[in-house]
Amino acid sequence: MEEKLVKSVTRLDSQNYQLWKFQMNALLIANSVFDIVTGAKPMPGNEAANAAARKKWLKENAKAMLLISTSIEDSQLESLLTCATAKAMWDTLSNIHEQKTETNKLILTQKFHEYRMSSSDSVVQHVAKVRNLASALKDVREVVFDVAIMAKILASLPSKFNALKTAPGTQSARSIRR
Repeated sequence: MEEKLVKSVTRLDSQNYQLWKFQMNALLIANSVFDIVTGAKPMPGNEAANAAARKKWLKENAKAMLLISTSIEDSQLESLLTCATAKAMWDTLSNIHEQKTETNKLILTQKFHEYRMSSSDSVVQHVAKVRNLASALKDVREVVFDVAIMAKILASLPSKFNALKTAPGTQSARSIRR
């Protein structure tokens, strides 16, 4: 079953970090190794009293490293070859894809403001894309208020949805977050 779960995760490439991260969080939690990856469960010391706990941690770390390394494209894997722990792998990927530089913040903000609904997207897909863009901004510590997300969703709809645009008070910001 574990192998099927890994295969169902979208492989990380240079464009889909938010989707991959969401799926991986669920996969790592389901496999009881999320705390290893986040560092919430650090490696026990070398003392003899910790031998069993250390052995268990090393096994869980190896499992987490396997889950991460088999869910990414080879081009992404190259950055992780020197990582000794799953946490180091996770942090490296986060540093690459969630760059908190001013330039990256500017690029993400620009993408958010320039985004328009594609004619091939459903409204559900459109809302999800706007929410994902907002999530990417939040990941780099940029504040995006719910009202801004709602305004972006409405403003970026094509003209055939003008009835929705003229009735923004019909839906609360809370329902957009769901």
